[in-house]
Amino acid sequence: MPNPLVELIFLSTTNTGCWIGAKYTAERLAGEYLWIWLTAGVSIALYMIIFLCFRGNLVVTEELKMRFYRRQHQNHTQSKDAGKHAFMMLL
Repeated sequence: MPNPLVELIFLSTTNTGCWIGAKYTAERLAGEYLWIWLTAGVSIALYMIIFLCFRGNLVVTEELKMRFYRRQHQNHTQSKDAGKHAFMMLL
């Protein structure tokens, strides 16, 4: 007859130490891989924003507002403050 206390245990021993038991497969996979997929998604989104800024499709104005242009923005020229704007865009 199975022990009811063993059924309630969330952690179990593995070859590498303690980890989520085999009964909780969904929780084990979420704990292992969810943060990896989340950070990968955020990284892809940030790289897409940076790519669009370099192409000229996404322009940061003086008020730190972003404007999107379907085609390259023709009036967007690199000024003396380009480094400052690039740094502010990363914040």
